[in-house]
Amino acid sequence: MARTKTSWVKGQSGNTAGMPRGTERKVTRIVRQLSERATPEIAEGIIRDALQGDAQARALFVKYLMPAKPKYIPTPIKLPVASSGAQALEQIALLIAGLAGGRIDLEAGHLVLEGLRAYLAGVPTAELEAKFREFRLLMLQWQDKKP
Repeated sequence: MARTKTSWVKGQSGNTAGMPRGTERKVTRIVRQLSERATPEIAEGIIRDALQGDAQARALFVKYLMPAKPKYIPTPIKLPVASSGAQALEQIALLIAGLAGGRIDLEAGHLVLEGLRAYLAGVPTAELEAKFREFRLLMLQWQDKKP
């Protein structure tokens, strides 16, 4: 597109006579000042009305004033260290029972299950390497005994 007198210039504001950057709008300033002064009294009034049975006050309390529940609460999960695939499978069964019984948080359980799954994926490789080392030792011993 060819530049014309009316095209925008890169890096230049389109409204040079507009409000300077960082200037607070009048409505924003009024709302901020009201909330700074009146927030505690309004919150106390909503809580008082909610306790007296006002349905609208209860709805306001739940929507705006009620503390949010944390998304994740760490749950200690006590499992012995798995040293074999069979032990990891036992731990998975214990974990699933804890999840089903509601004793273990779903997020925490999922993370531990993923870790056990990754461990199980590596167990066959480790066991195979151990068997290979054992076989190699047997071969060396056999070669030493050979005349």
